[in-house]
Amino acid sequence: MKIFLKYILIFCCTYSCLGQLLPGTLYGTAGPTYSQTLGDLVSEAGEDDGTVAYETGASEVQITYRLDPGTLTSSAYNCSANVYKYKVFMHLQNAPVGLVLEARTFANAGTRYPLSISYDSFPLIGPRNLYPENGGDYIILPEDNTAAIKVFEFIGCRDNIPIQFRVAASVLSEPGVSNTEIYYTITGSLN
Repeated sequence: MKIFLKYILIFCCTYSCLGQLLPGTLYGTAGPTYSQTLGDLVSEAGEDDGTVAYETGASEVQITYRLDPGTLTSSAYNCSANVYKYKVFMHLQNAPVGLVLEARTFANAGTRYPLSISYDSFPLIGPRNLYPENGGDYIILPEDNTAAIKVFEFIGCRDNIPIQFRVAASVLSEPGVSNTEIYYTITGSLN
């Protein structure tokens, strides 16, 4: 009888979900700011300063992902009734030659949105947690939009996900001011 009730519960949950992914919005704080002075450079001839790195604070850059509200439904309702698995890919554009930018986040970082929903008592595709790629170590971001790399994935909507960046500057980089653009791509699925 318990198995029969579980199947009815699964059927009711999947029946109440929409048959397609709902649109969502990614909100973010400003990206990292980095500068390197002449005093930071290695002064020994023939050596690169690849060992010198600038690292942002763990919560300096944060992103939030929520499903968009509908005409009659709120974002909280849409996130409660439609739980998907999201994968976050990142890539760069306009990075100076020789600059290496890395990103990471931490296991189960950020907060669930809404904090508690009925899905939590019977998680069909897994708990609403965040799973960093590469065990939470830094991942080098490519400067190629056709080769964006997965940095993390999460289940359900999520607030305040910290993204930590590390810049390995190089004396091989051209001097001057540059604005490197960081692009986020989010894909959603039911598994």
